[in-house]
Amino acid sequence: MKLAFIKEKIAAPIWTEMTVSGYGDLAFPCFEEAKKRGISPKQLAEETAAKLRADPDVIDRIEATGGYVNVYLKLNKALEIVLKDAIKDVIASKLLDRSNIKIESRFSGRRILLEHTSVNPNKALHLGHMRNVVLGDFIRRALEVAGASVSTANFVEDTGAQVADIVLGLKYLNKENSDNLKFDEFCSRAYKEVNDAYVAEEKEGKDELKRLRNEILKKIETGDEELSEYTRGVVDKVLRANMETLLSQNIKYDFLNLESNIISENLLDKSESLLKGSHLLREAKLEETKGCMVLEMDGKEIVYSRQNGTRLYVAKDIAYALWKHGIIEKKIHWSAFGKNYDDTDIFISDVLGVEKNLGRFEGSITVVDVRQDDEQKVVANTVKILSEDSDYTHYSYGVVNISHNTAEKMGINTADKSIGMSGRRGYVIEVDQMISKIESKLKTEAVERKEEIDDDRAAKLSSNIIKYELLKTSPVKTITFDIDESTKLKGDTALYINYTYARAVNILKKAQGHKPAELRELEADEGALVKNLLFWEEKVKDAVANLKANVACEYVHEVADSFNVFYEKAKVLGSDRENERLAIVSLVEYVMRRLMDLIGLFKVERI
Repeated sequence: MKLAFIKEKIAAPIWTEMTVSGYGDLAFPCFEEAKKRGISPKQLAEETAAKLRADPDVIDRIEATGGYVNVYLKLNKALEIVLKDAIKDVIASKLLDRSNIKIESRFSGRRILLEHTSVNPNKALHLGHMRNVVLGDFIRRALEVAGASVSTANFVEDTGAQVADIVLGLKYLNKENSDNLKFDEFCSRAYKEVNDAYVAEEKEGKDELKRLRNEILKKIETGDEELSEYTRGVVDKVLRANMETLLSQNIKYDFLNLESNIISENLLDKSESLLKGSHLLREAKLEETKGCMVLEMDGKEIVYSRQNGTRLYVAKDIAYALWKHGIIEKKIHWSAFGKNYDDTDIFISDVLGVEKNLGRFEGSITVVDVRQDDEQKVVANTVKILSEDSDYTHYSYGVVNISHNTAEKMGINTADKSIGMSGRRGYVIEVDQMISKIESKLKTEAVERKEEIDDDRAAKLSSNIIKYELLKTSPVKTITFDIDESTKLKGDTALYINYTYARAVNILKKAQGHKPAELRELEADEGALVKNLLFWEEKVKDAVANLKANVACEYVHEVADSFNVFYEKAKVLGSDRENERLAIVSLVEYVMRRLMDLIGLFKVERI
């Protein structure tokens, strides 16, 4: 615990929470403690700074600024204390693994079921879906680093209205894949055409297609044999096309849970019985919801099922959540679906498969965008009411918009500065299309620079560009994706990160047997970089313990910036400090590799 070591060295009060700072080398805020004491943060900062002990071997000075106490280190001594073991490991060419960083979080040592993706299997994946996916995959990696036993599930919503839309289009309107498109891309087009047909009918004062769609939905939910078999075939083809995209991006799953199995395995009936028995579910009293079944929560009626008996998404989400937490005991049947990039198995729920009891999960994390915050609150509250020790976490995130520039490049006509994605309107950028577009752009730009880029590197860099853009911003914020901004070689982009990593790798390759040596005194051109590396473990711990991918992205960008400044000013190979500087470069390569692994980026060693 490096921060704890420094905290001890300055005899900091127990209430301090020290962080890496952009002002001093380290800092801690005084706002919360000042509020408790009824004094100003500035006063508390000044009083605290005056009392702290500045160990002359490690601490240069301590200053109060506003409501913060800033701590300035003597970098050479801090280097000796903080980086000593890391440098030795680098010199010895030891490959450190996850066990070398002990990170405690509320998920450590627990069985966690992580659920992400959860896309209606009626169309191709777009960038909005992909933000859910890459956030979920980061969480999986972070949970593993924190020592949790994590299983990753994709809850496939194969019985909803959007699936009924695509069944209507393919089976009843006879839409055909005449262009031999990837099946999920073909279904995206058919889905838009069906919704265009709804709008056209509505303008004529008709609703025949919508009534047919509702009949299809009712038959799917009640298990009509012929229609259910047809729907399963369509869903399987879309799901496999979706998974082809996801698995190519090294996204990992353990289970694909079909919503239809929540129905066929009687989880909905079991859940409904439990809810009624607990007096959470009853008939509606309000006139506007008369005939519906509702959940009563916080004095409000939340519609659970419609007047015609069809259940809303919240009903299925609750049943699934109760099963995840062992509140409903039910063994699910599974069959083999495929393999992950690391050759581990993927299973899919299947009533004809092998019965398997997954056991009780001590916690669950569900990645769902901000538009479903209210529904997720209902699910979490229901789980808590029925089982106080169950830990249901909704990981919320903002939606993805498309810049006007990008929309135009992708053939979407809009007068807006940016647009939110909508499959119904055809305002989407599909993941496969964007990867292909970026690959083409990278190859064209390489030719212009009189360079070459092969298909494998272009594909990996395209994947990295999309992932990084979707992860680098705080998840609670809405983001706007722009193809030109995201593919810049300089700035806060994946290409810049990859370029810097490749630079460090190639310096080490060119060293030709020269070995890193322990650092002695730091020179001016080395100090800023070493300062940035001092507390890399703390940055990783922050990202992991708080499930913040943007923290990892921000830090790997900071390391890249400081390394490039160092490289431009300080000669490495052939200098009289070659071996010492190779130690710094080795540590940069190691830290960037660890962070890129955590973020989920491919490590491309030549741009």
